[in-house]
Amino acid sequence: MIDYLLKDYPENDFRHIPPYRKVNELIEIFKQAEQRTVDFWTRPDVQENNGGFHVWFDENGKSTASQFEDDRRSIINQLRVLYMHAIQLSRQPQNEQVRRQFESGLANLNNFRDAEGRYYSYLDKNWQLLPPKADFECVFSEVESINAIYLIYMMAEIMALLNEPRFLQLAEDAFMVLEKFGWDSDFGGYFNVLEPDKRADYTKNTGQNMHAAIALSRLYKVSPKPAYLERIKFLYWQIAEKTVSNYNFSFDYMTQDWQMADYSKRDKNHRILAGHNAEVIWYLEDVAKAATLPYHHNLLHLRDGVFNLITPEGYFFIFCGLAGEHDSQVEHVVWWGQFEIMISLLRQYQMFGTEEYLEKFWQVTKFTFDVLMNPDNGIFYGGRDFKTKQVHPQGGWAWKGGLHVVRALQECVKVLEKIK
Repeated sequence: MIDYLLKDYPENDFRHIPPYRKVNELIEIFKQAEQRTVDFWTRPDVQENNGGFHVWFDENGKSTASQFEDDRRSIINQLRVLYMHAIQLSRQPQNEQVRRQFESGLANLNNFRDAEGRYYSYLDKNWQLLPPKADFECVFSEVESINAIYLIYMMAEIMALLNEPRFLQLAEDAFMVLEKFGWDSDFGGYFNVLEPDKRADYTKNTGQNMHAAIALSRLYKVSPKPAYLERIKFLYWQIAEKTVSNYNFSFDYMTQDWQMADYSKRDKNHRILAGHNAEVIWYLEDVAKAATLPYHHNLLHLRDGVFNLITPEGYFFIFCGLAGEHDSQVEHVVWWGQFEIMISLLRQYQMFGTEEYLEKFWQVTKFTFDVLMNPDNGIFYGGRDFKTKQVHPQGGWAWKGGLHVVRALQECVKVLEKIK
């Protein structure tokens, strides 16, 4: 299936990865790639004339039409690009162009907010509410909990970078709304949708709650309130104990009482999103540190299952079957899964010193740079089709913005600095 030949590129090629254990060289390559990605997502090209951020670009970084027929705007994507601007401002506080774009993007978030303080998932190209319409993921008019969760996450991170009280206020206001409309007072955890009459029979998923755990751990760092600590402790134990199956994978969809939901109603292929599992491994490590909790033994079993989805070439299966089997229907490599498994491999090497994890990390890194980096400018593609070799939109699919690339490279550098 994977017939890419990994090359040894010269040092002046963006895709060059140094030999195994040349840690200092890899750190420098990661830092350069991270800054290029931040620069990419803070260019004047990302500024929309009517506020907010434009996110659709081709493989050469030129503006292109949206891949969505209705050209809808995602609040999560807007938040991620806003975070790229915050990173740039923390390094270039006098950059007026980036400051203007940041303030415009920040103000634009109000368009997503309803009268109750909840946030819609999508708006149309004029930043107006879309009419109700079923989608593979959600109903466009829904106010989902993940929107408030991501706002908490990004505002807490921006607060840590820029230290302005308004960002903390936005995060804490979103937490109060999430608690009021999203918290399950019977079984704990957050519902997917903040409108009770729109909740499906699988009323929770791991994705929402694991992101809530990492978001609230970040909020707790900048505002150490007991309410945040209580929630992250609960979510940590529930995710580690209730969602990790006998096959050493964390299932995505669950009933209200944290049991595995009927997958036939959500995914006809009965697949687990292994990319989220890769995130859970290091998310819950961070949550455990924030809450001074032990690293749960179930996470070690989860690690073993997830790491088994890495091929010798360094490709990571972003989906797998319910029993952990490789997804035979995979047709492309996706950048965000590659970057999340890089973090998990390196974190586990740091924690346990297992040489195999560092070796796998190096191979995944080489594969990711080789297959997913534009050789002309050093920016990562969103993905590549195995059959046609065609690349997906530049800089990561617009749903993700630059977050996964930048976050992964930053997290990996932190570990590499300690092990060098």
